[in-house]
Amino acid sequence: MGHNWFGEGSKVIITSRNKQVLNIPEVDWTYELNCMDFDKSLQLFSTHAFRRDRPLDDYLAHSKKAVGIAGGLPLALEVIGSLLSCKSKEKWDAILKKLEKVPHEEVSSKLKISYEALDDRQRHIFLDVACFFIGCDKEMVIHMWDETKLFPEEALEVLQHMSLIKIIRKSELWMHDLIRDLGREIIRQDSNMATEKQTRVWDADDALDLLRRNQKKKQVETLGLWFRHGLWFRWFRHEAEPYFTDEDLMRFPNLRFLRAESLKVLIMSRCCRLVRTPDFSGLANLERPIMQDCTSLVKVDESVGQLQRLVVLDVRFCSQLRDLPNEVYMLKSLKELLVEGTLVEHNVSSNPSYGSLPEKALSRHPLKMASRYT
Repeated sequence: MGHNWFGEGSKVIITSRNKQVLNIPEVDWTYELNCMDFDKSLQLFSTHAFRRDRPLDDYLAHSKKAVGIAGGLPLALEVIGSLLSCKSKEKWDAILKKLEKVPHEEVSSKLKISYEALDDRQRHIFLDVACFFIGCDKEMVIHMWDETKLFPEEALEVLQHMSLIKIIRKSELWMHDLIRDLGREIIRQDSNMATEKQTRVWDADDALDLLRRNQKKKQVETLGLWFRHGLWFRWFRHEAEPYFTDEDLMRFPNLRFLRAESLKVLIMSRCCRLVRTPDFSGLANLERPIMQDCTSLVKVDESVGQLQRLVVLDVRFCSQLRDLPNEVYMLKSLKELLVEGTLVEHNVSSNPSYGSLPEKALSRHPLKMASRYT
């Protein structure tokens, strides 16, 4: 940033787990933060274990033992305290005995004990958050989890109670870097360090490498793809941009989540089992969602109205589709709405529930109802 960004008397504090980051001339002095002393450690631990500033009298000896195991590390005190909260003394004895077997310096191994206390559904959601959803809106993310199998609301509450995640700014998912790294390391170890065997691939370069391999990857469930120059599917090619086809994606038969923040063109044509479109709210750069010949499609998600760069919306020959969200007609960027072979155009002009909204929208920008590209 340079010193010119700041007014006279300003101080910039840099925190890092890597001392090498601070070995530059611009850093005036460094300070190594020590672990918490015993009294403050006991207070922090009690806050999470008992929801008060000091332990219950019956648990004082156990609490001192737990604080000693945490070694003054705030994150460990918080997680271990949350793990022991509302549990019997017998459970405390068993957990503390397990924690004592872990070498003092191996913080991640201590944190993994909390992960092992989760059930399979909670582990699934924990790993998804660690790999993809830190910083995402909780309400938006919940929709991608199967509510009938994973019970995401309940699972997130458990993770929050155990201090494995936090909800900040009312609904934003947050996770400590050490816990994030723990989750990703669990994925690597379970796959024997082979990317093609990982259930979750969060690194964009690794994901692109897998896409270019001419083989099926049955283990991969989620892919992270976000690139500086954008991402294009099938239609348009630019040599400076990553490019692959829908055939490449077909090599991931168990794929349930694809992240591509700079996605401009998304082709879902002939997805005969697609009943409702996905949530588009995370695809701010999307210009052309193509859903031609999706014969089971009955609903376009309201989030399509958030796509301020939308140029073409193609739902041709989606024979079951009767209407579109009203927000579509208010998009100033929209040039072509392709609805041939649907009941959308008929309902826009005849259904009184639409009122005069389409006509108003049409008068604001050059939207045209079209049956083919111009």
